Amino acid sequence: MTAMLVLVTVIFYSYLSTNLFESVQSSLEIKSQYIISKYQSQDEFEKDINPSVLNSMFDTTVQIIPTTKDKLPLDKNFQDYNSNEHYFLEYTKIYPNQDKYLKLRKDITEQKNILTRLYYVMITIIVLGLVFIIIYSSFLSTKLLQPLQKLSYKFAHMNESLLQHIDTSELPKEFIGLGGSINLLMTKIQTFINYRKELFVGMAHELKTPLAVMRLKTQITLMKYKPNDKIKETLENNIAYIDNLNNMIQHVLEYGRAEGAQFEQPQRIDLIRFLAQKAEEFELLAQAKDKKFIYHFDIEHFTINIQPLLFTQIFQNFVQNALRFTPEGGLVSIDAHMDG
Repeated sequence: MTAMLVLVTVIFYSYLSTNLFESVQSSLEIKSQYIISKYQSQDEFEKDINPSVLNSMFDTTVQIIPTTKDKLPLDKNFQDYNSNEHYFLEYTKIYPNQDKYLKLRKDITEQKNILTRLYYVMITIIVLGLVFIIIYSSFLSTKLLQPLQKLSYKFAHMNESLLQHIDTSELPKEFIGLGGSINLLMTKIQTFINYRKELFVGMAHELKTPLAVMRLKTQITLMKYKPNDKIKETLENNIAYIDNLNNMIQHVLEYGRAEGAQFEQPQRIDLIRFLAQKAEEFELLAQAKDKKFIYHFDIEHFTINIQPLLFTQIFQNFVQNALRFTPEGGLVSIDAHMDG
């Protein structure tokens, strides 16, 4: 962009300067043709035209000079020079078939000054153009980086369990394709995670049934042997191994359910009412196990955004462990209050 600006400026300046000098040269040639056709000597010319007036009005001096053997000027020759801080363009033309020539001298100082001022104007335009290009490129790069920074922020703060698609309507049209590709990638990732969860849960369910059958048959077989038989000890070990496998499978099922709950979208619910409903269910369970279960909430309402299924699993796990390790006749209490 900068090189193009400089190139255009140089071409424009060269075009103007060339046209200006060609115009001056053409003017001198026309004047020379008129003078040669009408005047044969300097005296004739000065009788008809006042040289001082010509010089003051047109910055041009005219001389009709006889030629000598020692001084033979070039025909139709242009020559520029400067003298006393003035610039001149001199044109010589020989009279046809005569021993004399015409010399016209034009003061082109004003034209030179115009070109000089034009040169400085061009330099100023280039500098201003460079400043504009720098400012505009900085603004444009910032404008283009904003969507990328926004995408980067979303990725950095994205929960891998809750992959939310990007709203492409908020993106500039240049980034809509990128946003669509990212959304497609997130869909594939989410599909893979769902397949993995289904694999874990399905595999666990498929293993639980044959293990239950194996345990039952082993228990039936165990009843046929006396307590001191070595085979009975082996069968009891098999049952223990089966129970260990069942525990492992149960953990896999819990992991699959928990992972499925993580994909649940958060909902805004009244946490106190939600806890009260769950506590009523565990109150009945505690009574069936001869244990006391009470709950007390100091506040009536507390609205929050949570994943109900995931929170239920956490709450159930917490209360079930409390009931499991509480002896008969013991007490499990749940309190809720505001801090501060």
